[in-house]
This record gives sequence, structure tokens and C-alpha cells, in this order.
Amino acid sequence: MIFDEMNDIRSRLCDEESKKIFDARLQLAVDNDYNAFFHNIKGNKCFCQSSELETSETFEDFFRKNKNKKIIIYGAGYVGRMNQDILEACGYAVFAYGDSNSQSWGNEIHGIPVLSDMEIAKLKNEAVFIVSGREASAIGIYRKLLYLMHIDLEQIYVPRFGVLLAVCGQQYFDFFDPVPGEVFVDAGAYNGQTSVEFTKWCPDYKNIYLFEADRKEKIAIEESMKNAGITKYHLFMKGVSDHSKSSVFCEDYTNMSGGRVSADGSGRVTVPLISLDEAINEKVTFIKMDIEGEERNALWGGEKLIKTYKPRLAVCVYHKTDDFFKIPELILKLNNEYKMAMRHYSSSDNETVLYAW
Repeated sequence: MIFDEMNDIRSRLCDEESKKIFDARLQLAVDNDYNAFFHNIKGNKCFCQSSELETSETFEDFFRKNKNKKIIIYGAGYVGRMNQDILEACGYAVFAYGDSNSQSWGNEIHGIPVLSDMEIAKLKNEAVFIVSGREASAIGIYRKLLYLMHIDLEQIYVPRFGVLLAVCGQQYFDFFDPVPGEVFVDAGAYNGQTSVEFTKWCPDYKNIYLFEADRKEKIAIEESMKNAGITKYHLFMKGVSDHSKSSVFCEDYTNMSGGRVSADGSGRVTVPLISLDEAINEKVTFIKMDIEGEERNALWGGEKLIKTYKPRLAVCVYHKTDDFFKIPELILKLNNEYKMAMRHYSSSDNETVLYAW
């Protein structure tokens, strides 16, 4: 029965790119293989149009400072192979691997040689090194490169989350064309930058509604609005759900950014939640949702708006394993006239967005 439901949703997707992303998320739900997921989606035209990697100092900036140097991935395990895939998909040629395990020296990985430490020592002035390992392993690699192999600090790149992260496209805004007088709902506003991007995408907008449950972001949101000269907005320091209530909230959630409603009561603070139908009393044209797994409840909470105005939707469908078919299924229950598509925006399993219009 569940596969019949998934096939029905898949058939409603409007293009082959969307279906390929849907299939990749289904495979990920079955085997939990993140590297395979990347291979399944990296051929999409929506992926790797840009070679922007990382979020603090981008790999582009790092590599620009080390112009014409060879790229050596230090760490020939699973993480290293993922980094090779991501680099090559973004147009960077990997010269070699290094590894602390001497038994791997002299082997090849995807056609790339694994060099010994002695061979690497001869190249250390003409190469950059990408630390490829998780947590303690990454720390050990970094210390070895810096203190034992005497690699210059400026030639070592440590990915922020262990694995390089490639991003592309203008998430939420690359699928639709703006219309004059947009009324935008930013559910999961974080620091307000998505709403700033919205005003660049649609300068001739009417109103913005921002919802953010993490009270620490209030100052950042207000500063973002002020710096961008945005005055036509309403800020709700509340989460979005199916009705007004209070919920335990994890402000210290560390999955890239933002907080989430706690399913097990382990959060640190209690925050108010509100439904879109309760908060908004005008025609809405565009709803964006990225609220760490609360999307389904929030859609139910916007039932009246969705049924009455049929706003365009950009909803994240990756926070829960079955979001990729349960969320479109729910949207069609609310309004069966919606057309749908999917796009994916990163080299990780995060940032899959369902567009409905």
C-alpha cells in the first residue's frame, strides 16, 4: 500500500529531475547510504552549477589563495572518498590521497593514488591538504599535518562538518517567477536572511511574515531587516504548527542551524507555537517552510490559507525520512489542484525542497 502511495506522488511530479530526486530520497530511506545518495543526485542539472563549498571560508577562497597547488585529500576512508566525489563534481581535480594507515600506501581509490608520508613530504610545498575524517579522526589528521609533517597552516583546509559541503542555486527562489504584490511567509526565518533574499528576488512585494521560535535570533532578524531597509514585515517570535500551543524547544540544536520542537521533551525552553491561519488575515501568495520537521503540522495550520488562496509553496522535505512523499501527499489533501516539483541544493542529504503551485 505504501509503495502505491509513493508511486502516486511520484507520478504527480512535473519533470524527470524531480522524479530522479524522489527516487534518490526513496533509496536513501531504504539503505541509509549517504554516499550513494550523492551519486544518485549529482547528475541533476540543479546540482553543481556552482562550486561554492563550505560556509565559513569557502573552499573556493581557500584554493584561490593557494593557486596552482595540487589537491591532496588526507584520509583515504569513507569521508575522503566522499570529499573526492564532491570536489570532482564541482570541477576540482584531486591529485592524490594521504593516509595514516601505511597499508593503504601504493593503492588507488577511484584511480587516485594513495601516497606515503615520505612521498607527501616531497610535495608539501606544492600542495593543499583537505582533512578528511570525523571528529577525533579529523583532529588527529590536523595535528599530524601541522605538527609532525610541518605542513603550513595556510595549506590545510578543515571542512566545517567533516565532509565538504557543496551548494548551488538560489534555494526557495529559483523555481518560481515573482509577481508584483507578493505576500511572503518565511516559516523558520532563522536570522532573517531568507526574507532579505526574497526582497531582492521580488522588490515589488506587499508584505512579509516571519516566524522564528528561537528567541536568540530576534536581534539578528531585526538587524537583517534594518540593514536591508525592509520595513514592510511582521515578526512572530513563535514557531509554526497546527494550532496555538506551547511546546518544548531545543535551542541548542546543532544540525547546521536553527532549533526544533523537541519530540521527547528534552529541550531547554518552552516556546509558543501558532498556526498560519491564526496569524495571517490577508491573501498570501508564497509560503516557504524550513522548520526542522514541523512542516506537516504547519501545513495543517495553514489549511484555510492554502485552500482559499492556493499560495505557491517551497517546503523542505528532508527533516524526516518519509517527508519526501508524506508532505506532497498532505499538500494534495489540502488542495488537489497543486502541481509539484522537487529540487536539491547541497551535496549532503539536506536541502531537498518541494515546490508546489
